[in-house]
Amino acid sequence: MLAQGDTNTVLACSFVSRYNGIKFAHVEAGLRSFSDNDPYPEELNRKLADHNAFVHFAPDKIAVDNLRQEGIKENANSQEIQSLTF
Repeated sequence: MLAQGDTNTVLACSFVSRYNGIKFAHVEAGLRSFSDNDPYPEELNRKLADHNAFVHFAPDKIAVDNLRQEGIKENANSQEIQSLTF
């Protein structure tokens, strides 16, 4: 399953995928404001969706670094981090 962003729907998709053994990919992974309350609930949605994801599509190096700092590493637990550049 593929989802983009930080809405409640993205979070729900990440949990439905995890509970049903479906691989979840998150587009815009690793974006952080570093405040759980701003924006709320989007910051929490991003963190939880990223930790449920099998593949992470991060928009830039900063987002990739954020994922790594949270313990999400390339090829760790069959997860991947892909940096999307246009």
